[in-house]
Amino acid sequence: MPVTALTRLDAERADAASLLERHSAHVIYKHSPYCSLSFIAEQQVRRYADVEASLPVTLVDVIGQRAMSNAIEAATGVRHESPQVLLVRDGRVAWHTSHRGVTMTALTGATTQGSSGA
Repeated sequence: MPVTALTRLDAERADAASLLERHSAHVIYKHSPYCSLSFIAEQQVRRYADVEASLPVTLVDVIGQRAMSNAIEAATGVRHESPQVLLVRDGRVAWHTSHRGVTMTALTGATTQGSSGA
């Protein structure tokens, strides 16, 4: 399943509730295009999406789409970090990780085991 970037219109609306409820279960990947660690994490997320993903993955550019990134933090209560992955189930964050924790293995484990702890 491909990684889908937010459209410009979605990002400008900064409607986090709509993004969180877009699918019954999905992954949001918050990415900084200027961070080398984000580059490595993005490779892991794309590998997960290409090989393991049964859930949709949405990429949020935390620099270009700062309003949406901030809105996600406000709506979820999960402090912003990047790179960061949020596993969303039924509009709520079921699991999240950041920085070096963003790996294909971690994503696969969280999404296949139905992780319920954040």
